[in-house]
Amino acid sequence: MPKPVLQAMVLADHVYQDRQTGKHVICGTFSTIIFGTLTATQAPAAEGSGEPDKIMVSGPPLKAGSPYLYLALAEVHGRVPLNLKFVDLSDASVFFEVDLEVTSTDPVAIAEYILPMPALPAHKVGTYSLDLMHDGEILGCWRIVAKQLDLPGPDQTGAEAQ
Repeated sequence: MPKPVLQAMVLADHVYQDRQTGKHVICGTFSTIIFGTLTATQAPAAEGSGEPDKIMVSGPPLKAGSPYLYLALAEVHGRVPLNLKFVDLSDASVFFEVDLEVTSTDPVAIAEYILPMPALPAHKVGTYSLDLMHDGEILGCWRIVAKQLDLPGPDQTGAEAQ
């Protein structure tokens, strides 16, 4: 059986399909994950104001949820087994791997698929790859860079000393 031809592979926050037209809408494509630790600081209220102390929380500007992977394939003859791996490129360790099967009744048509993904694990700085494979061969990949958010400490706010 011939191998499918990958036409598109996109990682996004959401992928919708319009029910009337069948068109796919891909929202929030990304290739960077930001992680870090939340920091809380307490700002005392003015004396005699009767207001409670304020607690300010800072941290990553966004939390990576469960994204979606959009795939468009040509040359899908009937049922075709595929494999998807999330790999740390620094040491080739596989964080997760899933076997899936795509089907199409028309091998000439572009077959589109939406795959809900788990939250992508990123606990260290580095480059990761989502690899789509067929018969042990990579059809395509989506690279993801994980960055740690550097928060300024209490004495590194950028404000000048008075």
